[in-house]
Amino acid sequence: MGDGGSAASAGGGGGGGDGGSAASAGGGGDGGSAASAGGGGAGGESSHGLTCHDSSFPVFSKACEQASDCVVLEHIASCCGDILLVGVDADDRDAFELAEAICAATYPPCDCAAGPPLAEDGKALDNPSEAAVVARCKEGSCTSEIRFLP
Repeated sequence: MGDGGSAASAGGGGGGGDGGSAASAGGGGDGGSAASAGGGGAGGESSHGLTCHDSSFPVFSKACEQASDCVVLEHIASCCGDILLVGVDADDRDAFELAEAICAATYPPCDCAAGPPLAEDGKALDNPSEAAVVARCKEGSCTSEIRFLP
């Protein structure tokens, strides 16, 4: 259960982490699993607490042994366009991105401004030139954290 990080950029900046691979939050990718991108029932939250507008968001694996098993991906959290930066198993990247595209299309337009992207550690990526989003493997589970650049 490693503790190293993989640096990820959420729209710019983003330096290297302590080993691991660089990834673009929400960017393309190879591989992926056969996980279904379809919704899972009406209403409620997935086991990871992600929702899509007024329904659940499919559950994706967060299992890992080291940080390089994880990627950070963007999840739209509101009609304003608020972004939650989520750490998931790299093998689920393509399925997550497909589910996210379907989810994004369900949000009605809102007249509000999005806040800065938020990592799972509760910190906001206020200035990508001063901080990076890092994928971590913490106790066997992928997560995202903000790391301030030197």
